[in-house]
This record gives sequence, structure tokens and C-alpha cells, in this order.
Amino acid sequence: MTIGKILISLTICGTAIVFGYQSQIHAWIVHAYRQFSPEDTTSAPGNTPAQIKGQVDLLLQQQAQMVLSQPPLEDELSEDEKLQKLNDALHQLDSAEDEYDRELAVMELGELKGAEAQQGIRTALHDASNLVVSQAIRQINKWQNPAERTALLLIALQNQNDDIVEQTLLTITEVEDKKLIARLRQLGNHPNPDIRNAAKLALNLAP
Repeated sequence: MTIGKILISLTICGTAIVFGYQSQIHAWIVHAYRQFSPEDTTSAPGNTPAQIKGQVDLLLQQQAQMVLSQPPLEDELSEDEKLQKLNDALHQLDSAEDEYDRELAVMELGELKGAEAQQGIRTALHDASNLVVSQAIRQINKWQNPAERTALLLIALQNQNDDIVEQTLLTITEVEDKKLIARLRQLGNHPNPDIRNAAKLALNLAP
């Protein structure tokens, strides 16, 4: 795929932002990036593959920043539209083979909230892909209900992957729940020094 085609994909992304289709932008960006071939320099004479890739990375970053600056769409959707979007995201999370598609589903669940969306985040925390699990952790950090957020954090802190546990600890911004405090104290004795330090850092937030 040429740099010109990637630019077209990114232009479509920018246009989609204007019309409110944020939920599809991430998929388009991933698709454009996957199609990039460092051997394809025909559309940019004189540029090295590294320079072309740098230009693409910069454009992708700019588009991502535009997406992140947009407000959530939940309040703009009707109840039927929310339900359809929820069902689509849950189905994609359960059946999509591509980890990027499952990651996108988790992002949509984070926008929707609610009990079923929360269950989807729980499912994502046990996904085989660390990319999907990491996205679930980011959505937990934005979860509005404190009790539900803590319950999800406790699940994430049981993960067998030390990197996931450390990442979860570093996202914690509020520590009031007794169960969470107890878990943090346990992790303060973890054999992994990075987890120990992150747990102690989080405990400093406790009253």
C-alpha cells in the first residue's frame, strides 16, 4: 500500500470524526497501519522507508489525538441504538479472532457502561491477548461507579501476568475500599519488586 493510500485512509478518519463515527475510527487507523509496507516507496520518491514510516506514525498519532478529544457518544444514542451497539460489541469480543477487533469492542463497552458492559469488561480481563486486557484496564480506570470500578480492579489484580498486575496498580487513583486495601497490602509483599513498589505507591492513596 502506498503512502498516498494511507493518507486517504487517514482523511476518511478525520471526516468520520466530524460526523461522529468515533467507534469506527480506531479500526480504520489499525487497517491503514497494517497495510503499510516499508518496501513501498513508489509514492514518495527520495524518501527512505524509515522516513515514510515516520510520516505515517506522526499522522496516526495526530488522528488518535483527535479521536481522544471527542466527547463520548452514549448520550447521543437512543436506547435501541445503545442496545444494538452493546450486543454488537459483546458479540465481537466473544467471537472476533483478531485481537484488534476485540480491543475495539472493549473500547465501545467502556463508552456504554451498565451491567452487561461491565460483564464484557470482566470477560476482556481474561482475554488471551495482553492488548485486549490492557484496554480493559484502561476502561476500568474511566468507570464511573466506584464500587463497580473496585470490583473490576480486584479481578485485574488477580491476573497471572506480572505486567498486567503492575499496569493495573499504576492506574489506581483512589483507594477507599477495604478489600482493595487488603489486596494492595498483599501485593506489597510480592516477589516482583516492580509490583511491590507499585502496590505501595497505590497504598499511599488510602485514607
